[in-house]
Amino acid sequence: PTDNHLDFVAVKEIKKSKIPVSFLKLKAGKILTLPQGVHKPCSHVKVTPSKPSYVNVDGELYFDIPLEVNIVSNKLKIYR
Repeated sequence: PTDNHLDFVAVKEIKKSKIPVSFLKLKAGKILTLPQGVHKPCSHVKVTPSKPSYVNVDGELYFDIPLEVNIVSNKLKIYR
């Protein structure tokens, strides 16, 4: 929470037959072992799909929503 970066992870288009295996890898935290897995540290991301698509946001699945995320520094206070 203090590095001012978002860990953006996406999966490029894959064959339908590969979706079950890819989903298992996602659940196991191994999605980046796939050649289609992409990881980009960033402070801003905007996803504009070419056709209506599903988006997984922090474990919640949404269909055909705009996705734009910005990192805002020093706005969340964490107490330990």
